[in-house]
Amino acid sequence: MELANKKIAVLGLGREGLALENYFREEGIIADYFDEKYTVDTSGFPAKHTFTGHGAFNRLSRYGLVFRSPGISPHHPKIRAVSGKLTSLTRLFFDLWPGKIIGVTGTKGKGTVASVIKNILEYARVPSTLVGNIGTVNLTDIREFGEKSWAVVELSSFQLIGLGVSPHVAVVLDVTSDHMDYHINLADYRAAKLEITRHQSVRDWLILTAQNPIRELILQHTQAQIVEVSLNGPAKGENSAYWSGEKLIAEIKRCRRELAASGDIKILGAHNKLNIAAAAAVAAIMDIDEIAIKGGINNFQGMPMRLENIGTFGGVTFINDSASTNPQTSLAAARAMSGRTILLMGGRNKGLDYNELANGLKKEERVKNVIAYGEFGPELLEILKKTGVGGVEQAEGMAAALRRATVLAERGDTVLLSPGAASFDEFDNYQARGQAFNKEVHAHYH
Repeated sequence: MELANKKIAVLGLGREGLALENYFREEGIIADYFDEKYTVDTSGFPAKHTFTGHGAFNRLSRYGLVFRSPGISPHHPKIRAVSGKLTSLTRLFFDLWPGKIIGVTGTKGKGTVASVIKNILEYARVPSTLVGNIGTVNLTDIREFGEKSWAVVELSSFQLIGLGVSPHVAVVLDVTSDHMDYHINLADYRAAKLEITRHQSVRDWLILTAQNPIRELILQHTQAQIVEVSLNGPAKGENSAYWSGEKLIAEIKRCRRELAASGDIKILGAHNKLNIAAAAAVAAIMDIDEIAIKGGINNFQGMPMRLENIGTFGGVTFINDSASTNPQTSLAAARAMSGRTILLMGGRNKGLDYNELANGLKKEERVKNVIAYGEFGPELLEILKKTGVGGVEQAEGMAAALRRATVLAERGDTVLLSPGAASFDEFDNYQARGQAFNKEVHAHYH
C-alpha cells in the first residue's frame, strides 16, 4: 500500500485508530482523524488533526486514502461516497507482513481456533504473532518478523468487508447469522465472510467445516486447496480432518496422521472439538509434527468468557460465556453442560432469529430454568413461552437474573451466563458484561 504523498483520513478513534496513529507517527506520516461521536476519547491523537462530532465525515472527498475502523459501517452514506478510496488497518497489516498469514473467520469460534493455532505454533517454535479481531495490532512490531514467520489473524465480517486480499491459509467456521444490525441483510454478511477466500490461488489452502451453511457458496468462490473438517468421520474431498471416535485424524497431502485425542482437550462442548479439528488441520498443512500439535491442544485452557468455569460455590458451578452474542452459541453452550442448568440470556437483539434456539431448548432436558433479562428480555420470554420452553422467568438486568438464579439453584446445578445477544443495553461490550458477572458471583459468595 502506497502511503507516501497521500492525503490520509482515519475514521474511528478506537483501538485501530490509535494503532494507525502510532504507526503513522513513527513513520513520519501525517493523517487526519475523524469520529462522529462527541464523547470519544481523543487522547493519543494530534489535536490539530482530530475532528469529532456530527458532520465529522462531511469532507472526506478531499482525501486520497480513507482508513475505516471496523465499527464504522461502509454503508454509512458519507462512507459510500468515498468507497473507491476505502482501506483499513487489516489491509495495511496484510501488505506489510513479510511472512505468511493464516486467517480465521466464522460466526463464532474464530477466537478459539486462532488461539489454539498460535499455541501449536509456539510448541513447534515457529515465529508467529496473533492479531486481528482478538487484539490490537501493533504495526511497528512487524519489523521483528521475517519471511519465515506466520501471522494468525482472527477476522470478523467488519474487518473482511472490502479487504481485497486473502491469506495463504483460510479457516471458515460455520457461518450462520450475526450482526444484522450492521449488515444490510444476510447476503451482505455472507459476502463479507467470502472475502477471506475470494482472492486465494491454487497454491493456497482453505479449511472449511463440512456442515457449513454456506459451504456451496464458498466452493463457488474459491480456487484454494480444500480441507473439510468434521465431527463424524471423513468429510468429502481429497483432504479432511475428522473425529473418529476419540481420535482426531488428518488425511492431508496424501498422508494419514493421528493428531490428537479427546483426552487432550480441556475445553467444553462438541463445537469446540470441531474448532480443535480446524486448528489441527492448519498445523497439518504446515507439516508440524504430532507432538507439537498435541502439546498445543493440551495446553490450551480456553479463553476468558467463553464457557469459562468461574468456580463452584455452595455446590453450584458458575460458567461465564459472555462472549456468546447470538442464539446459536447459547444453544451450543447449553448442550455442552453435563447436568442441570439454569441459563441466563438477554441483552440487546441484533436483529437475529431466536426460534431455532427456542426449539432446541425445549428438547434440552438439562436446562431446568431460563431467565431472560435486559432490553431483549420481554421479547425473548414470549418467544420461549410460545415455543413451550419450561421454567422461564424474566429479570430486569443481568445482575438481577444472577441473583434469581442463586435462589433457584440447588447443589449440583450449573448457572450458565450465555446471553445470546449483544451487551449494549447495559454494558460497553461483552467483556464488561462478563467482568460484572464474575464480580457479582464472588460478591454473593464471599
